[in-house]
Amino acid sequence: MADSLTVLGYSDLEGIYDDPERVARLASFLTEQRDGATLTVGAGDNTALGVAATVSHNKNGVDLPTPTGRALAAPFFQAVAPDAETFGNHEFDHGPDNMRESVHGLRANWTCANLYDDNGLFGVESGVQPMRVVDTAVGRVGIFGVTTPQLPEITPSAADLRVDDPVKAACAAATDLRERADYVVGLSHCR
Repeated sequence: MADSLTVLGYSDLEGIYDDPERVARLASFLTEQRDGATLTVGAGDNTALGVAATVSHNKNGVDLPTPTGRALAAPFFQAVAPDAETFGNHEFDHGPDNMRESVHGLRANWTCANLYDDNGLFGVESGVQPMRVVDTAVGRVGIFGVTTPQLPEITPSAADLRVDDPVKAACAAATDLRERADYVVGLSHCR
């Protein structure tokens, strides 16, 4: 058994997809550093919000020879296979329905404990969980995610979503996970 847990985290990748060499270097670094005692996690705004993704999402825009919209991020997520990812505000720039579809196409083990729509916890039907437990060489690791409570105000297309207090959600998730895990890791897209 390894001595300690290593957590490799990334967030706010947004424009990286405009430079394929940069995103390839990051994916290579993350995969090379990984072993049985390492988690790779994302804290939001990581799903292709650069110029290429935005223009390719615009049906009346420039036709680019790339996958459209958030699908541009799929190769990164396939290569890195993050243990968990939470939502940032930019995940919802094209609306909640678009993000629900993206959850299926972006291999990321989505977690968010404080984001709700009219049906309850956002994205559950697409596989989103408020928290998850991952087995590693150093023991069981509980992971939860929270997003910014300002999401509905700063992202107009997400105005119908509700975001509960991230501190309360984090405390509740951590309390639950401490009962079942050796370590607890929180992913936060908050200030």
